[in-house]
Amino acid sequence: MFLLEFLKRAVPADDQVTRSFIDQMVSALIERYVTLSAKGGEHQEDSWLDEETKRKFEANADQSMLSHQLNGLFPSLRLMYVLELEDLRTFSDIERRVYILSYLMHDVDKMKQGLRRILTRDRAAIDAAKTMITDELEQCRVQKFFPEFAAYMEDITFLVVNTQQVWGTNLTTFLSDCLCCDISCYHPGSERTQDNLGRSRQR
Repeated sequence: MFLLEFLKRAVPADDQVTRSFIDQMVSALIERYVTLSAKGGEHQEDSWLDEETKRKFEANADQSMLSHQLNGLFPSLRLMYVLELEDLRTFSDIERRVYILSYLMHDVDKMKQGLRRILTRDRAAIDAAKTMITDELEQCRVQKFFPEFAAYMEDITFLVVNTQQVWGTNLTTFLSDCLCCDISCYHPGSERTQDNLGRSRQR
């Protein structure tokens, strides 16, 4: 396939993780996401979106989910590679794989039509989010790229959901007893957050 060869030509020969990702997952991503909108498009018939969200989506230039994923993922992988070349940071193969899978799923709320928000305020909600993200990754043939991915789903889920909201996502089990509905209470400067952080440090 032309796209796979094109992507591999842009990747250093010694970056085996990224080359494996291209070989093992990109074809499945094409099948699943090339017709799914990430930005732009027409959304008037999308009953799961409110009117404000529809207007925001339609105000953007059209972009498929596949383009959105690859356009963000490959430049950031290049930056990781450069950091290693400059001896500023090293990344293990596992860290690279976890990052790739997390980035792919950062818009999982758009992939799962009708999902307005990923809730992760207690252990049951975190486990439900893990199951949902695992299911989406399995549809993309994740097992071929990273057979041990299930052991890292806690990390992947943490990274995924923390792109969804500015404050209050996947606050770890230390804060899971704070089940308020107002997301603003988790602003780092708020009295409620400082109280919870103080209690979590005492455990």
